[in-house]
Amino acid sequence: MAGSSKKMLSILVIEDNRADVEMIRIFLEDSKPKHQLLNAESLSEGFYLLDEHDIDLVLLDLNLPDTNGFNTLRRFLEKSPGVPVVVMTGLSDQRKGTESVRAGAQDYLVKGEFDSKQLLKVIRYSLERFRLQAEAEERASKASDEKSRLKALQRMAALGDWEMDIVSNAMEWSEEVFQIFQIPAKSFSPSLSDYLGYVHREDREKVEKFFAEAVKFQEFGPLEHRILIDNRIIKTLSVRTRIRFDRKPTASYSWVVCKTLRPPRQNQLRPTKRTMKERANLILFLAVSYLIKSASIFVRRSAQRCTCSICWSRLP
Repeated sequence: MAGSSKKMLSILVIEDNRADVEMIRIFLEDSKPKHQLLNAESLSEGFYLLDEHDIDLVLLDLNLPDTNGFNTLRRFLEKSPGVPVVVMTGLSDQRKGTESVRAGAQDYLVKGEFDSKQLLKVIRYSLERFRLQAEAEERASKASDEKSRLKALQRMAALGDWEMDIVSNAMEWSEEVFQIFQIPAKSFSPSLSDYLGYVHREDREKVEKFFAEAVKFQEFGPLEHRILIDNRIIKTLSVRTRIRFDRKPTASYSWVVCKTLRPPRQNQLRPTKRTMKERANLILFLAVSYLIKSASIFVRRSAQRCTCSICWSRLP
């Protein structure tokens, strides 16, 4: 594969003009490191050799018996995206060469306009460029995975972060910060004043003082304070800051981490219709029980005072 530590590079020339192939073979004969040269006269034959051999680089002619033009490069990139390719064009097709590089080729050569030195230079450059691109894509993929894991951890831990320009006080909140404040994610562009608007009035002064002092230190905090949502939900946040100064003096950032220490709860819970009905049934049950018990006591006392048939006949 490209960028490997093999002593011999394997180069596939997909070209149906034997004179052009022979010229490339001659240019590479005395080069170092040594090269193994393979040739395919059509794109379909080239795909077969790519499956059968470990190819480091492909020199591709755009006009072949089974395909032509940019369709050749498109088919190659779809089939073999993991192999660097250098496009070969005619003198009248130099524009296609530059457009091919934009489309995904590593470089291009104009037939009849290059010598062995230029050929080797293009090969080395293309291999190195492809290696760097692969490393950059791998880093981007890892960064994307780490960002996804960070978001998942933030959701589980009720942990968020934001970035703030300490000159303009404009902020960028993570999705978890929006969730902590119970606001739809990315629904508006927040600022420090928006944040302070949620701070509990008893904590407002110390929070404003905290942000004023934070810009003087690289790291500052933590500070615990309360926020009030919809005038009824109270959350306690722990805030830390970290200052990062970029090259541009107007682009200084403050990193803040918010952690929900107490889950949201309402100060007073309103009884539901079901709860009120259950309470009414309980009161009625207790009232009836009390009346039955009172009547029973009255009967027993009456029976003790008089046991004649006349009195007993008056009882219900």
